[in-house]
Amino acid sequence: MKPLLQSILSFASMLTAALSLAAKSDLTTSDQRHESVSQAVALAQPRVAPPLPTDVRNPFAPPEVVRPKNTGRPVPAADKEVLTAIVNNIRPSGVMQAPDGQLILLMREKKLKVGDYLTITFEGRDYVIELAAIDHSSFTLRLNKEKITQPINP
Repeated sequence: MKPLLQSILSFASMLTAALSLAAKSDLTTSDQRHESVSQAVALAQPRVAPPLPTDVRNPFAPPEVVRPKNTGRPVPAADKEVLTAIVNNIRPSGVMQAPDGQLILLMREKKLKVGDYLTITFEGRDYVIELAAIDHSSFTLRLNKEKITQPINP
């Protein structure tokens, strides 16, 4: 019973100390409290920034980039157009069949399987193109959601 009594007395003394500290304040008069609250309210008010001049140039959208109407976003070439231009420049040397029956597209020293990715630089920008399908006479490339199939001309 003695440890329980000590715990209760210890808790009571901590509670008394906390209450006495809470009752004390640096702001003793109501005028001081009113002044402090007024200052806090003034600091909490959001400031309204003045409007920018209309001729300010946006550094994230240079004027030489073509933008669609009302969106303010740059317009990249459509994926289909880019993919068509890229696939016309890809010249595989042929197709071979692996022992497991999987077709492999031969391009110079590379042997590519379905699901492999190629990084192609087109007009100064890198595109990641997926080899989506291989047939004995054609291959299919994918850029995002666009696909295009090209015949293999060895």
